[in-house]
Amino acid sequence: MAGKKFQFSLQSVLKLRRHESDTARQALARTMEARKTQEERLAEIEARLHEAAERELQARRTAPQDFRRLAAYRLELQQARDRERRSLEQKRLEEERARHRLLARRRAEETLQTLHDEQKMQHEQALQRAETDLLDEQALMTHLRTHSSAGS
Repeated sequence: MAGKKFQFSLQSVLKLRRHESDTARQALARTMEARKTQEERLAEIEARLHEAAERELQARRTAPQDFRRLAAYRLELQQARDRERRSLEQKRLEEERARHRLLARRRAEETLQTLHDEQKMQHEQALQRAETDLLDEQALMTHLRTHSSAGS
């Protein structure tokens, strides 16, 4: 099919939407990684807290200063755990926002891509019709020449 090449008038906008989708996808990946890291930190603190509670139980049977020291350490770990839990919740919220941003960007990109595909299909159909019309016209002209020369 020879003819005019397809040109999408919103190609630069589509390119921008693709870039925004990629950026949003990368941001989501970063927030997911940050959340996983935070979960690991929280799990580590909870394990240390459990271990401290076990040691505190054992220290009750020993010297009071060991018990007080371990109780203070356990309290410090509980506060750290609470901070890590709040931080984890914040990371989860950030991840959810990043996921919503990605979905919004993907919808915008997909809308333009659909428009692009529809316009390209219409363009190709128009080219096909033009080629068919040209071939029909050539066939008709050949037929008329053949019949007009046969009649003379």
